[in-house]
Amino acid sequence: VTPFLLARIEQLTKGESLKANIALVKNNARVGAEVAAELYMMERTGAVVVGGMAIDIISKPDDPGCLGATATSNIGVTRKTYGGVGRNISECMARLGASVKLISAVGGDSLGDELLE
Repeated sequence: VTPFLLARIEQLTKGESLKANIALVKNNARVGAEVAAELYMMERTGAVVVGGMAIDIISKPDDPGCLGATATSNIGVTRKTYGGVGRNISECMARLGASVKLISAVGGDSLGDELLE
């Protein structure tokens, strides 16, 4: 759904939304880098990563032909994976033995609590 919506918004704004999104990403990267650099200078305890954390929930029915409209439930498999660019980079650095701190926004719900564990 998101690629469709973004394409439609870009079409409706005649490309201005794309320019605004690019500017937002660049500004977020700049601010994140400034925060990370300042924290490093204050503590000098290793790397600081500013980035996202997420939980991906992937569900697939055992029978791909099942549309679900005619049944009350469908047998399948659901799995959770931990991700987000900031979290993934931090995990890789820690596995390599680096001292790393991650700064990220986390929801105040059970999935946010799970990420913090």
